[in-house]
Amino acid sequence: MITTYTSRLATFQQQQQQLERQLTLLASLRLAFFLGMAFALYLYLAKGISLMLPISLLSLLAFLFFLFRFQKTKREKQKTEKLIALCQLELAQLQKGHLQVPDGKEYQDAKHRYTSDLDVFGSSSLFQLLNRTSSKSGSERLAELLKNPHDSSEKIEAYQQAVRELGPKVDFRQQYWAEGQLNTETAKERREIEEWLQEPPQFITSSLFTILRFTIPLLNTGLVILTIQSERLLFIGLALVISMLSMSVFFKHIQAFHAKVSRKKSQLDTYASLSRLIEKESFQSENLAHIVQELRDAQKAFQQLSTASSLFDQRLNILANMALNGLFLFDFQFIAYLEKWKNKHREQALGWIQHLAELEVYTSLATYHYNYPHYCFSKIHGENALVMENLSHPLILSETCVPNSLSFGNPDQFLLITGSNMSGKSTFLRSVGTSLILAQIGAPVPATRFETPIIRVMSSMRISDSLNDHVSYFYAELLRLQSIVEALDRGEYVFVLLDEILKGTNSEDKLEGSRRLIRKFLSYKGLGMIATHDLELGALEQETQERVRNYCFESTISQGELQFEYQLHRGVATNKNATFLLEKMKIV
Repeated sequence: MITTYTSRLATFQQQQQQLERQLTLLASLRLAFFLGMAFALYLYLAKGISLMLPISLLSLLAFLFFLFRFQKTKREKQKTEKLIALCQLELAQLQKGHLQVPDGKEYQDAKHRYTSDLDVFGSSSLFQLLNRTSSKSGSERLAELLKNPHDSSEKIEAYQQAVRELGPKVDFRQQYWAEGQLNTETAKERREIEEWLQEPPQFITSSLFTILRFTIPLLNTGLVILTIQSERLLFIGLALVISMLSMSVFFKHIQAFHAKVSRKKSQLDTYASLSRLIEKESFQSENLAHIVQELRDAQKAFQQLSTASSLFDQRLNILANMALNGLFLFDFQFIAYLEKWKNKHREQALGWIQHLAELEVYTSLATYHYNYPHYCFSKIHGENALVMENLSHPLILSETCVPNSLSFGNPDQFLLITGSNMSGKSTFLRSVGTSLILAQIGAPVPATRFETPIIRVMSSMRISDSLNDHVSYFYAELLRLQSIVEALDRGEYVFVLLDEILKGTNSEDKLEGSRRLIRKFLSYKGLGMIATHDLELGALEQETQERVRNYCFESTISQGELQFEYQLHRGVATNKNATFLLEKMKIV
C-alpha cells in the first residue's frame, strides 16, 4: 500500500507540474488572441480595413476556445491537487498513524449505547480512521452505519462483497473522492435541493402561468418587429410594460423558487461527475451492481438540471434580466423546464443522491480494507459464541499493539478481566467492542480470525456526570446499567462491556452490587466482558460453574521499573502497581 501511494503521489505531482505549464501557455494564448481581436476590431472601425472584421471574429473564436481549455485544465489541476492531498493523507496514516480527515465530532452522542465508550467519533476515532467521504450526505450515512450496524448476516455479507470488490480499485476510489472534494456538499445545499424536489409543482399547474408563458413572448416578438419597421420605441416600451405586469403576478413565488435552485450548478455538476465515474465502472457484487443500475440515467439528468439552473441564474444579471425577461419571460420558460424536470425525475433524483452517498461509505470501507490487507472479514454465525485470533485495536499502530486471542460463549457467558492500572484491560475491551462494530458494518476486523453472532453492543465504560441535567456520576452510571437491563428484558441479544462497575459507591456496597448485577446478566441470553479491580469477584467463576470466567492482564516490577506485557492470561491478577507508582513519582 505504501509503495502504491508513493508511486501515485509521484505521478500526480508530475501531472500537476505539467498542468501548471499548460495553464501558463493557455493563459498567454488567451491573452494574445484577446488583444489580437481588440486590435483587429480597432483597425476595422478606425481604419476601415475590411479584412480585419473576419480576423477579429476568428480571434474571438480562438479566445473563447482557449478560455474553455483554460477552465477545463484549471479544474484538472485542482482535481490533481486533491489526489496529491489524498495520497499524502494515506501515507501519513499508514506510516505515522496520523488521521487527517474530518473526525465526525458533530455526531457525538453521550447517551448512545456505545459510541462515546468506544471512541467512535471525535479526534483519533474510528470514524476518522474510516472516513473517506466527501459530502455531508456520505458523512451522515457513515455515521449512521457506525451508530446502527446491520442487523442481518445477509446485509453484512453483501457489504463485505462490495468492500472486497472495491478494495483493489484504487484509482476509482481516489477519483471518486477527488471529484466530491472539488465541491463539497453542505447540509444547507442538500436540504434546499431535497426540499425543492419534494415540493409539488406550483407553476405549470396554473392555467394563467401557462397562458402568459406562451402568449406574451409571441406578442412581444410582434411588437419588436413593429419597432424595427416603424423605428418607434413606443412598441418595444409597450412590450416591456406587458412583460413586467405579467411578471408581477408571480413575482414573490418566482423569487422563492429561485432561492431554492439558485447557485446550485457546482453541486449538480458534482453529482453529474460522480454519476459519470460510476457509469464507466463494471461491478459484480450485488450492492454495487444495483447502484450502477439505479444511476444509469443520473449523469445526463443532473447535467440537464445543472445547465438549466445556471441559465436561470442569469436573472441575477440586471442587463440580461431586462432583455430576456422584458421581452420573452425567460423566468417563466426556465421555471416550466425545471418543474417538468422535477416531475419526471423527482423520486429518482432523491434516490440518486442517496446512492452517491452510499457509495462514499463503500469507498471508505474499501480504502480501510486496502490499507490493512492483513485484517480479516468476520464470519457471522448463529451461535452464542465469540472467537477472535490475534485481535488488536484498529487505532493503535501494529508495531506497538500487542494482539490477543480468545474464544468464549459456551458455557462461559461473561469474562471477568482483572489487572493493575494501565495493564491494558480497558484497551482490550475497546478492541473487542470496536471489532464487533466493524464486523457488523461489513468492514474488516483487526484480527486474523473473527467469528461472531449478530449481537447488540452496549457499554458502560466512560460515564460522566451532567450539571445541566442535574445527574451525578453514580446516577449516570445507574441509568446506563438500567438501559442495558431493559434491553435484555425486551429479549434483545446484547454484548455487554463494563469497566469498573459502580465506581461511585463504597467498596463493600460496590462488591455486593457487582455480584448481583453479574448474576442478573447470567439469567439472560447474551455475552459480555467486565473489567474490574475487585479481585474478590473472581470467586464467581466457581460459584457459577464457569459461566463467569476469569482473565487478567499482569504487570511486573523489574530493576525499579514497571513493565507491561499487555497479554491476556487465564486467572485473577496477582500484581499491583498503585503504591509503586505513587512512590516512584514522589507523590508519597
